[in-house]
Amino acid sequence: MQRISILVTLLLTSIIGYSQSSNDIFLRLTNESPSEGTVRIVQEPGVADMVKQHIEQNKKSPGIDGFRIQLYSGSGTSSRKEAEDVKSRMMSAFPNQKVYLTYNAPFWRVRAGNYRNKSESMQLFSQLRGIFPNCYPVKDNTIKFSDL
Repeated sequence: MQRISILVTLLLTSIIGYSQSSNDIFLRLTNESPSEGTVRIVQEPGVADMVKQHIEQNKKSPGIDGFRIQLYSGSGTSSRKEAEDVKSRMMSAFPNQKVYLTYNAPFWRVRAGNYRNKSESMQLFSQLRGIFPNCYPVKDNTIKFSDL
């Protein structure tokens, strides 16, 4: 039973990872080629539809859920300049960290880092508190998988 669950997990992981380059992974897996082996998929009828639906939902998402450290958020006439100043201070202090300046009316925001969960972000957070005392970890769903 454990071997089956491991096999299913590996298959789903392969399907999700491979889905970006193929629209129908099940069709691609079952295509026969003289130089390759044969794959036979035994599954419930709705599984393929569920995987396709999952792939489509992921395509609509700007990124994956994760955490960043918010250094600045402000609105007003001088907020853009303040945000740019915070970004430049951050880049000078931590040149290896990714820093993001965004505008979502009426707020300018500066965020740093790319982390899968809050606990991973805490090391950077503790380092930044001395320079940016008002910083804090925030959820962010625009993190690219390749940035992790």
